[in-house]
Amino acid sequence: MRFIRSFAPLLIAAVPAACATAEERADVPPGETRPAGDRVPADADMLPIETLYDGVDSGIEDSRRVTIRSDSAWGAFWSELHRGQGSLEPAPPEVDFDRSVVVAATAGQKPTGGHAIDIEGVLANGDGVWVSVRKTTPGEGCVVTQALTAPAVVVKAPKRDGPVKFIDHSRTRDC
Repeated sequence: MRFIRSFAPLLIAAVPAACATAEERADVPPGETRPAGDRVPADADMLPIETLYDGVDSGIEDSRRVTIRSDSAWGAFWSELHRGQGSLEPAPPEVDFDRSVVVAATAGQKPTGGHAIDIEGVLANGDGVWVSVRKTTPGEGCVVTQALTAPAVVVKAPKRDGPVKFIDHSRTRDC
């Protein structure tokens, strides 16, 4: 489990602030960019999330942001996530879609290791749901594996009404 997920309660205040533009926040770390105009409303609450998949060897070669609300869509996405594994493909984790929604982010195929994607938090209010996604790339001085990778992360969150909006952040890891 990633470091940030172990401190989810601390994100209640941090994620909305992290979604501000660089102009709105003076403390944007060097090497990190945030999209202009994407903000989570101040009244949005952090939802508990459960990680269902987090890895760099997915079978999905393009960058995607996905919301899954049915068993059939979940089964199809899970199979695509594990494409190429044949009989080694694990069964998808069970999800009660009457109570939960699955959100996923994929980074696309990368030429080396050192790339990552993470869902930092899922927030909601009466107007919708916001999913904070962070894409990390290795800096120039980083030593990385020379192999194709395809980072992906999939989480389950409580079902909420309204549209789902993904807010992407990117950072370059300084090695």
